[in-house]
Amino acid sequence: MESKQRQRRVLTAVVVLSAASAGTVVACDSAGAAATYGKVSAHRGGDYGIDNSLKAINGALSHGVRDIEGDVYFTTDQVGVLHHDDSLQNCHSSRTITGSTWAQVSALRCADGARPTKLADVLRAFLASSNKSAVFRVEVKHHGEPAAGQRTAAKLLVQRLAEKNMTGRAIVQDFAWRNTAATIHAAHPGIRVSCLEKSVSAADITTAKSKNCYDVSYNAANWHTGLHAAIHGKGMQVAVWTVDAKAQFTRLRSLHANVIITDVPSQALHW
Repeated sequence: MESKQRQRRVLTAVVVLSAASAGTVVACDSAGAAATYGKVSAHRGGDYGIDNSLKAINGALSHGVRDIEGDVYFTTDQVGVLHHDDSLQNCHSSRTITGSTWAQVSALRCADGARPTKLADVLRAFLASSNKSAVFRVEVKHHGEPAAGQRTAAKLLVQRLAEKNMTGRAIVQDFAWRNTAATIHAAHPGIRVSCLEKSVSAADITTAKSKNCYDVSYNAANWHTGLHAAIHGKGMQVAVWTVDAKAQFTRLRSLHANVIITDVPSQALHW
């Protein structure tokens, strides 16, 4: 058997292992703690179907994607709908999700011939899937409502996750996190919050830490030297979006981005 001193030296070495199915890299930090870099996240379900469709979500789940991203608005009767925009123009309607009932939304058919995707159906898909390690990275969307309305939507999303026992497998994303993070944590202590930013400053990182954010998620085009180290130094993870080229993906993985959100997870799983 190796001596304890030798074991400690092994633990503190920089060890890089390929994670079998997801193209991730696992490294040990100086304290021997494991950190995962380059985890693939399927942006709006990825290339397994139309954006935010149940087909795309199910495809990502069945192909072993361990982080699946989506966007949620709520109807006037508080039904969650996966859709990137409030407008339902791509479903051949002048309606908005936030200005319609679920009955009105569900009567529509979108580009793939299916009705807009109901949040409850997505949560059931996660629970039914054999991919039990998959997390739902879900963005609570806003449509210009005041701060109180943003908090109401965020709280409602957490309630819907809790109703399906999905809070432990969800990460709630929000560009309005400065306003909503406390509400999200109050609704379910321990739930993970992702602080969405187009670009990130040192002040943003400090504020994100004060809001108990799990990760800071930013536009990959706005990477700058020292950014990931600064985020990790505050005890948070790094997520970047939206990365569809292999060279950029592998570079960001080497720069210790924990999660890389992509439109092409079917390819990125093999990078």
